[in-house]
Order: sequence, then structure tokens, then C-alpha cells
Amino acid sequence: MLGESMSSRAYIGALVCVLLGLAASLAAVGVHYQILTTPDYASFCDVNATFSCTPAYQSAYGRIFGVPVAILGAGYFAALLALVTLGRRLEALASYLLVASLVGLVVVLYLAWATIFVLGTLCPLCLATYAAVVGLFFIAGAAASIPVIDVPDRFSRDIGRLTANPVALVAAVLIAGATMASAAFFPKAPEAAAP
Repeated sequence: MLGESMSSRAYIGALVCVLLGLAASLAAVGVHYQILTTPDYASFCDVNATFSCTPAYQSAYGRIFGVPVAILGAGYFAALLALVTLGRRLEALASYLLVASLVGLVVVLYLAWATIFVLGTLCPLCLATYAAVVGLFFIAGAAASIPVIDVPDRFSRDIGRLTANPVALVAAVLIAGATMASAAFFPKAPEAAAP
């Protein structure tokens, strides 16, 4: 039985958005890694001067505090996947996804602005992650039956339930550990291009 706040259709839509974002983020990590380590690497997403990933990854917008945006995106979507699968029966699941997608929306709107208006390019993998966040925002917004103002109270109650689940604890540790390790061992970029 699904949580009261999400219909089966909304749940599947949210899951599809999360999986799309995770797949695009992981592909972006691979492309970014190849750009940094393989001379003359030609990415599949470098279609032409307009549709190209390389300028975005090589720019100052390709990293936040020195961590590749693609790794942060993969960690974000992996955490959402854990929430969607392990928190499937939570009544406030849609509201949690709405709050998470609001945070993601702020980030992707900034990155979309930077890639389109500052860099003058459209990164296909970036666009896929933007679509995933926007789709999740609309799906969760339509499915949420608990006001966002009540989310902190619900969260403090539900986090206790989730942390009592050993699978949830292992998933959280693995996601956090994999994200931090990936960021720590990812090749350092040469001096990023100034915006």
C-alpha cells in the first residue's frame, strides 16, 4: 500500500523522474571524468556548438566548492531514490519530495541560466537533470497533501522510523560515503574558465 499522499500514478512518475536524473547525473560524471583524463576525448553529448556538455563541465559552473556538479547531482538523485523506495509508505512522502525538488529547482535554475545565458550552450545531460527536477517538482506538488509548513514536524517523526530501519541506515551511509569519496578522488580540473 502506498502512502496516503501519493497515488500509484504519482509515485511511478516521481520514480521515473528520479531514475532519469540519476542516470543523467551518472553519465555526466563519466563524461566529466573522461574530459579531464583523456586527451582529445569526444563526448557523445558534444553534438555541435549549441548542444555540448564540455563547455559546461570545463567552466567555473561545472563545480561547486571544487566538487563537480555531476557528482553532487548523482548524490542528490541517489538520496531521492532511497527516499522514494524506502519511504514509500510515508504519508508525507510527496511533501518531502516537494521540498527536495524545491531545493533542486533553485540549483537547476541557476545552472540553466549559467549554461544558456553565460556560456551560450545547451548541455544535453544537464537538460535531462533539469527536466527530472522540474518534473519531480510538479508531480510532488500535485500529490502533496500535507502543507510544506508541517514538513519539519513530520520529518522529525518519520526520520526516527527510517533510522530504525537498518536498510535505510546502510543506504544513507553508502550514498553519503560514495558521494564524498567520488568528490575526493575525482581528478582536479585545470584552472576553470572564468565566466
